[in-house]
Amino acid sequence: MNNGFQTIRITDIPIDIIEEVSKQISHYLVGIVKIQETSASEDAILIGSGTLVKICNTFGILTANHVIKEAPSQGEIGLILSERLHRYTIQSELVGRIEIAKGSIQSEGPDLGFLVLPQADLGQIKAMKSFRDLSIRRQRILDNPPENDSGIWFLCGFPDEQTTNEGATKGFEIVKGFHGLCGGGGVTKEYMSANYDYLEFDVLYTEEGQAPESFGGVSGGGLWQVPLRQKVGGKIEAKETILSGVAFYQSPVENNVRSIKCHGRQSIYKIAYDFVAECS
Repeated sequence: MNNGFQTIRITDIPIDIIEEVSKQISHYLVGIVKIQETSASEDAILIGSGTLVKICNTFGILTANHVIKEAPSQGEIGLILSERLHRYTIQSELVGRIEIAKGSIQSEGPDLGFLVLPQADLGQIKAMKSFRDLSIRRQRILDNPPENDSGIWFLCGFPDEQTTNEGATKGFEIVKGFHGLCGGGGVTKEYMSANYDYLEFDVLYTEEGQAPESFGGVSGGGLWQVPLRQKVGGKIEAKETILSGVAFYQSPVENNVRSIKCHGRQSIYKIAYDFVAECS
């Protein structure tokens, strides 16, 4: 996991701060794959990203609704949980699917969903990852969120174009590498539509930038706001990390800029929270 791509230039923030925050929030990032049988063995196909969260007593993956639609209803669902070589799957039939919202026009949304993880799998997942408890600071985030220009924003997910096919190793005939990233930048637009809020995270394409050509696979990934503070002596540090969005659509590139459309805090901490709490 690394700081990935550059969006808006953050010239006044030390790179070690960006790398440390990226590492912190990557603990909640998960990739979702479907297992596909082939003539020789099997293949793992990336279908999207998500954020591990806890809502009341329910543990699961907050993601986009269209990612849930792609997840198989039978067989196994694979989860990308670690940078180390691993194959972790859960039985599809044991996973709860909460389709919170799906609009008729993909680019407009809404597009929000939740996968409820089986209780029996939580111990193993917690050994490798963390769940963000959405109850903590929920009311403050709803009533008095930081201004959008406060601190840095990070978009986290697994771009499918960075998926690699490796040779046989450590007892595996085929090894497939999924590479997650958390890229720092800013949010340029916020608006409401039909009770859902939306944020747009702009990706700037420059000669020296490292932005993926496509953000396919990042759908369902988390958008995080990280307010900063300056300590005595001038050192800058992260004040907190706030899960603030769920990515679901990438615009075409225009004038070297691509917008990643995400659901915002009201959609997460009000609509999704209440929906999952009622369904669980």
